[in-house]
Amino acid sequence: MRILVIGAVLNEVWKGGEPYVAKTIVQGLRKKGHEVYTIGVIRKVNIFTYPLYDPFYVNFYMKVIRRIDPDIILSFYDYDCSVHIASLNARKPIVTSVHIWWPLCPILTLYSKRIWLCRGPSLFRCFLCLYNEAYKPRSKILGAFRAVQWNVRFQKLMSLLNESAAIVVPAFHMKHKLEVYGLRNIYVINNGIDLEEFDSMMQKCSNLENSKNKIVLNPSGYADERKGFRHFIILARTLKSKYKESIEFMATGFKMQGVVKGVGYVLRTEYLKLLAQSYMIVLPYLWEEPFSMVALEAMAMGKPIIAYRAGGLREIVINNVTGILVPRGDINALINATQYLLENPDIVMKMGRNAKEIVKNKYSSDKMISEYERLLLSFV
Repeated sequence: MRILVIGAVLNEVWKGGEPYVAKTIVQGLRKKGHEVYTIGVIRKVNIFTYPLYDPFYVNFYMKVIRRIDPDIILSFYDYDCSVHIASLNARKPIVTSVHIWWPLCPILTLYSKRIWLCRGPSLFRCFLCLYNEAYKPRSKILGAFRAVQWNVRFQKLMSLLNESAAIVVPAFHMKHKLEVYGLRNIYVINNGIDLEEFDSMMQKCSNLENSKNKIVLNPSGYADERKGFRHFIILARTLKSKYKESIEFMATGFKMQGVVKGVGYVLRTEYLKLLAQSYMIVLPYLWEEPFSMVALEAMAMGKPIIAYRAGGLREIVINNVTGILVPRGDINALINATQYLLENPDIVMKMGRNAKEIVKNKYSSDKMISEYERLLLSFV
């Protein structure tokens, strides 16, 4: 099978979980003997002024398709539908992979700092969000106009994306949300990871019992509200006063010193080492994160997870088996769950073993690649 894979996430400058997934799929399909070509074009896009597709890029992709003549196209969607128009013109089947709320939300998150969770696009909700997200008076005035722009664009976008042979999402809650707003032919393929990378790091690092302090880690990478960072700080302040030097709260993605030690953006080897040395992982996400690769990575390292019952974490974390889920935004429940695991290391070890087994059976990269391969072959 000759496959053309297109998406900005394939570009080397793009960071995060989606590039890891996309590149893992590409490498896996090649190992299975398929002919895979990739294009990772990054454009600076203002979604309110940028059309659904750019004739220049439609022409560019048409030339690529004619030259490669793929059996099928796999697109990692990122607002631009130029490749979808090109695939329709060339009469080539296209499978669209969606890993964040690109199709529904102009700010990607379905979460506003001032109105919290959003159910989905509507003229009123988009206006309220864009108005409240803006800080300058001029931008606030533009909120109404942009809300209209987005909702007009949204209707056209749904129609165009539905021309895909299939739409792939990593979690069932995404599937249900997108179906409510009109997308069809949606398949769930969970993201996966390579366990060998984690097993190797675990062997290099000392065992939990030999650790000087119990490290409670938040590896979300962003110190912002939707990731619940303020809640993590409250958790740290509350428990640090009780456990003193026997516990250390750490987070990735930023630099700071205080009750929470921010280690900044670290290389992957250092990140994996930090996971391996941690006692437990806390992910107090307030938004509906589509999927959480950091949760998978922590579980692959044999660590239990404490999280709010939100987004993909509801599907990844099995309550009281691989971690503890508490009601979204309930800081007291978050504190109590963390304290419970701090005082019960045997349960931490048991949950960690369960977590690793779940990743092995359900979230391996081999399973993900095989499911993508099976889906792509079904349309060739």
